Amino acid sequence: MNYKTIQVLNVHFNECCTRIIIPTFKGLNIGLHVMAIYVSITYYDQIPIGGFLIFPIGMLMWMVIEVNVYEPMGKTNELSGSYQVSWKTTLGTEAERYFRSMFTLGIKVGNSYVIEKSTILTIWSTVFNFVINCVLL
Repeated sequence: MNYKTIQVLNVHFNECCTRIIIPTFKGLNIGLHVMAIYVSITYYDQIPIGGFLIFPIGMLMWMVIEVNVYEPMGKTNELSGSYQVSWKTTLGTEAERYFRSMFTLGIKVGNSYVIEKSTILTIWSTVFNFVINCVLL
């Protein structure tokens, strides 16, 4: 399987998932993570312990899901770029035209955003900003 074939597969994957599946997952992920943390902080003395434990466990569950989902997605973009750089240095200027036609692989969210290695930090920052704003209201 060569790089062009992988690029075609990446384009088809992005066409299937970019507009609905990944943005919906990301929105639900952030919303439910914020809700789990907010309820854990705000309602710890008002909900019976059996029902309350769902929220701290849910908070940890979302953190584990985010690490296990967004990190591999971000590595796709990073590894693709590093492969291109290593191939350019190995093959030199003879294959310049071939490298111009290559684009970096990545998982798209919407039309303009590609998940990168730092996406998980961005998500955690967004989640904690929402939680702080909700608690302060």
